[in-house]
Amino acid sequence: MNTLKQGTIHSMTNLVKNNMIYLKAYTRMNLGDDLFIKKICSKYPNQKFCILADKKYKKILKNIKNLKIMSYSYSNLEKIKRNYAEYRKKHLNFIKRICKKCNAHIYIGGSIFIENGKISLDRTKDLITEMNNFENRYIIGANFGPYVSKEYFDCVHDELVPSLNRISFRDLESYNLFDDLENASYAPDVLFSLEVPNNENKKKELGISLIHHLERKELKNKYDEYLEQLKKISIKYIKNGYTIRLFSFCSYEKDNVAIDEFLNRMPTEYKSNIEIEYYEGDIDNMLDKISKLDTIIATRFHSIVLGLKCGCNVIPICYSNKSVNLLNDLKITEYVTFENIEQLLELKSNKLTKEELEMIEKKSKQNFEFLKINQ
Repeated sequence: MNTLKQGTIHSMTNLVKNNMIYLKAYTRMNLGDDLFIKKICSKYPNQKFCILADKKYKKILKNIKNLKIMSYSYSNLEKIKRNYAEYRKKHLNFIKRICKKCNAHIYIGGSIFIENGKISLDRTKDLITEMNNFENRYIIGANFGPYVSKEYFDCVHDELVPSLNRISFRDLESYNLFDDLENASYAPDVLFSLEVPNNENKKKELGISLIHHLERKELKNKYDEYLEQLKKISIKYIKNGYTIRLFSFCSYEKDNVAIDEFLNRMPTEYKSNIEIEYYEGDIDNMLDKISKLDTIIATRFHSIVLGLKCGCNVIPICYSNKSVNLLNDLKITEYVTFENIEQLLELKSNKLTKEELEMIEKKSKQNFEFLKINQ
């Protein structure tokens, strides 16, 4: 399969350093999404980027010198977020101002095409309007779905994607829905090409990435069993001399709550063998801790990616199809979903060879091959 087509619907103007690029991303202190921002800014150090984000990002990303955090505008828009009509109007006015300084709009993110009622269709149409203000328009590293309606799919397929210079999908199932469009391409997740610490001497540690998703019906009924199985496997590893390291990738999405609920289940005598890592903006610390793990039980999508990238033994728990699709693309069959979470203890771990990682990294870099940016 030709993962990077040569033709595009729109010409690709060079995005030179005297023009800023408007970067759109999920800025809720999620480790994976913050790494997306770090990755693209570090790849193009001579290119100026700007992004809407809370003022705390000025501290989190302070070492990224080519990134401007527009915290004042972000704060003003957040104040009216619940009044969607007012928010749409003010956001569009902001876009009209910022596009005078930027000749490109890059949306870098994973789960940006999830249908959740009519609001998803409205937001997609708003995204089309937003991006059409810019001379060059790109989406990098997305997956598509879950979706339920033909109307939503048609809006993305027939209206949004054709308006872009290029879009890259991070899994084949998503890409195959759009492979009839010449500006669509496939490349593995952006973070497979991330530079990570090289810790070949692993510690006798089991990492666990937890999620809290009680609001999702398909997970609610199995959530207690999820925590119970994590407790059982943790006790097993502790008895074999391991330290357990719990990871919260995103407190906004209540990973920290899941950690508290897990700890409430653990017998007191084992708690001294447990360490906790809350992501609060220290990207390097989180990468360092993950890279030293012997094994990681990975629920968060990017805990799977980072675990494999760092050479850990990875035991995936898939809470959505995006994780299943990732593993299918990698030909990894050892995983559980919430539906069969009871089989967690029986699961074998997965580890990629150096050669496999190098091949995936090479393919991952194709997410950026269509960007004409001076480096």
